[in-house]
Amino acid sequence: MRLDLLIIIVFLVLFTSLFFSVIKTVPGKMEYIVERLGRYHRTLYSGNNLILPFIDRIVKKVRKNEMVLDFPPHFAVTKDKAEVKAGFVIYFQVIDSLKYVYIVENPIQTLEDLCIVMFKDVISKKKLQELEVSRDIVNEGLRNEFNEKADFLGIKINKAELKKVVVIYENIT
Repeated sequence: MRLDLLIIIVFLVLFTSLFFSVIKTVPGKMEYIVERLGRYHRTLYSGNNLILPFIDRIVKKVRKNEMVLDFPPHFAVTKDKAEVKAGFVIYFQVIDSLKYVYIVENPIQTLEDLCIVMFKDVISKKKLQELEVSRDIVNEGLRNEFNEKADFLGIKINKAELKKVVVIYENIT
């Protein structure tokens, strides 16, 4: 009699653990990337989802809400050869989880490197006076440049803001 009860309890525990490993609850503003036997299978969206235990594996949990990257000041040279030091902030969110996970190994580091290069490029096309007077135009130019280049990562730049611009050397000609 006791052996039968023990077998039933073990069976119930195994069944319960298997049942809970089949159902995955994805919170809002998140997506889970699922691989089946080592290859991409599908994306789980918020809510309850079913997966096959031991065959399917969640490889990455992707946040879909807006995130912030704050860049320390970097040196750049303006169109009129003035050397400036300025930092900037970008607000971004992941729009394509598949690209975000599989295109590059570290998408945030890639985004940071890309933004620094694009920042220097945008500054090199502006005159010093434009940086000081028309900050909104420069911010819009930064956002547009970043969006154009960050699209392949599955990331959308919602806002880019240039922080305080410090003139290091002004070429007076």
